[in-house]
Amino acid sequence: MLSQSYSSGEETATADHMNVTLNRIVSWGSKWEVKFAPNKTQMTIISWSRTSLQLSLERQAIQ
Repeated sequence: MLSQSYSSGEETATADHMNVTLNRIVSWGSKWEVKFAPNKTQMTIISWSRTSLQLSLERQAIQ
């Protein structure tokens, strides 16, 4: 599980940070021959805001 808290107005910076972290996880997996399934990866946002984060894993959008 990967989690991140952020304030209103920080959505873009948070998405950038999370995508960098996801890329590091994929790189680690490549090194250790671990494969991830982007189509089985999901995110849950708990927020009062309706703004969604745009995250991706191996160039596929996370739902």
